[in-house]
Amino acid sequence: MRRRKKAGKGWLLLGLFLLALVIVVFWYVRDQSGDRELVWRIGMQDGSAAEFGKEVKATDIRTVNVDQLLKLEDDLAWATIPSGLSRSINADLEVSFALNEPSPHGYRFRIGIVQAPSSIPQLAVFMNGQFAGMLQIAGTADVSGADRFANEYELDLSTDLIRDGNNTLRLEIVRCLYCSDAEDDALWIEWDMMELLSWRVQMKESVHSRTVRMGTMINDQQFFFNEQAVKVLPAVTEWLGIAYSRNVLRAGCPSNVAGSCSHMEAYYRTMAELNLEAVAMHLYTGDLLLNEGDGTLSDTAAGQLRQYLEQYGNYVHYYEVDNEPGLFNRSKQVNLAIANWMDDHARKLAPHLEVVSPGWAYWPTYAEKPCREGANNDPPRCGEPDGWAGDAGHRKDIEERTDWTNGHAYGRSYMDAKGGSLIENMRSVGRDLSGLRKPMMVTEFGTSDTHTDPEVYGATQPHAAAFDRIVRAHIGFADVFIQHAAFYDAFALFEQQDSHIPDVSELRMHHTVEMEEPRAAIFRRYALAYATHGKPLLVERMNKEETRDRKMYVRAVDTSELAPLPGSGGSSRKLLIQGVNFEESPQRMQVRVHLPDPGLYIGKKVGADHRYEEAMEDVVIDAGQGTAEFVMELGGGAAVQWILEKSSLQR
Repeated sequence: MRRRKKAGKGWLLLGLFLLALVIVVFWYVRDQSGDRELVWRIGMQDGSAAEFGKEVKATDIRTVNVDQLLKLEDDLAWATIPSGLSRSINADLEVSFALNEPSPHGYRFRIGIVQAPSSIPQLAVFMNGQFAGMLQIAGTADVSGADRFANEYELDLSTDLIRDGNNTLRLEIVRCLYCSDAEDDALWIEWDMMELLSWRVQMKESVHSRTVRMGTMINDQQFFFNEQAVKVLPAVTEWLGIAYSRNVLRAGCPSNVAGSCSHMEAYYRTMAELNLEAVAMHLYTGDLLLNEGDGTLSDTAAGQLRQYLEQYGNYVHYYEVDNEPGLFNRSKQVNLAIANWMDDHARKLAPHLEVVSPGWAYWPTYAEKPCREGANNDPPRCGEPDGWAGDAGHRKDIEERTDWTNGHAYGRSYMDAKGGSLIENMRSVGRDLSGLRKPMMVTEFGTSDTHTDPEVYGATQPHAAAFDRIVRAHIGFADVFIQHAAFYDAFALFEQQDSHIPDVSELRMHHTVEMEEPRAAIFRRYALAYATHGKPLLVERMNKEETRDRKMYVRAVDTSELAPLPGSGGSSRKLLIQGVNFEESPQRMQVRVHLPDPGLYIGKKVGADHRYEEAMEDVVIDAGQGTAEFVMELGGGAAVQWILEKSSLQR
């Protein structure tokens, strides 16, 4: 046998050089072609912070002049820049740069984070003293036994924030809304690069941290899609801030048990009118039989799926294979048979349909952690085979046949080294510098009335802080995430009346603990800031001196520019104008919004009150000159939204 000679050091260096060249060319082509053009970049964009200062120190520079730095043409220049930020050491960094004739379409700031802790640091971004947005950063650096999670975060900057000549972008690590300085040591980030790109064309969507969609499940008595569920659907989704911009509800009635599907078509039709997408799960998998020999779905099971999709397929956009198969002692082969059938047949009935993996609870074997219904087997087990849903290898067999991964999370379970949704999904679907390698839809997440934030963070509202942190975490790593249920006892967003959904006029937010912010208000804060979608409208800040260095966020979108829903063709003509106060103290912002057309607009102003009737106000907006002014006076952490539409008399 002939042996190859070992490659010399020169060949190794040449190989590394060529690899680096390919990376540089790839990113250059990506940035210079299409809709955006690179203005500047700090860092090598190689998945490492090695080119920067080796560690974050109190003596690190706080200001970087991009124009001077790029003139040095020396990689050693990066070493003068810290490798990241730490709330307790160097909480902020200013980046100054000059622009000659700024783009009339705005800019996009992008930052690659290679390491962060599980505390979910927040990175506030200010442009020329005005708050541009808050990046929610997920990380696993302090989780023993977990792979490193890296991701890219983006923020679009409107022309109102940019000026001709010298500009200053400031980054600051900030605490959770309820936390004390006890959290500071747990708040840090390490970056790979940061860059600014100019838009060559008008933005189709304004990205805030990441493009995410949010949702919940709205049904009666925790199970029924009945007439009352249909009645409250518009009110609840408008109040939560998820209506009209293609957010996602979990909406399916497994096997129509006890007539739970009684008003399913009316429910789906109402969702289409609200421009909401649906993820459904219909087959009850507890006693589902497979064909002997080939392990495919029985004719009965396949017929149930076929009938459901023939009846509702135009309204269903995603199908979820199963719900927590390990916890409920379900079979891997049954899950695989459903995934295979959906992959092979469903798109013939609903070509737009995408398949979502089971709502993983990552349950281990019965011996490790007993599960529901597991003791009914001899020997007891959690799934067939025992513990299969907790094994990444078994889950990969399902993931290969689905479009989306999944993973449920409650409290801080998403960061558990064993059984945590983010960490387990890195093992089963992989990761790269842009997060998970497969889009992630979370069909259940939330907190109960007993979940509290870790004491080490010093939260004055520990129950509220726990929910706040889990929402922010999912902004950092998931693409779609659905709160467990709007009406569901200790997990609820809203109060029930004797286990039933109340009438619209009686709707009120569920308080985990009196004097703490309710989950619905927290959900709404992040939905308005991150999950309102559409073509951005130009916003001018009118009181910039008052809002300087204040974390007051404004976002305005035209939902009519969104593509119609596949299948149903649902769409929206609504304009959504929202303001969110990320400060602890009350703040005031006055803005002028450029509307698509001059004229009269009618709609609702949805305030921060915790009772529906007090939160809702009918409004008429006169935009005769094509613009309208909005005054946002908000308490700490509060949010406001205007839902507007051109008056039918002027269309």
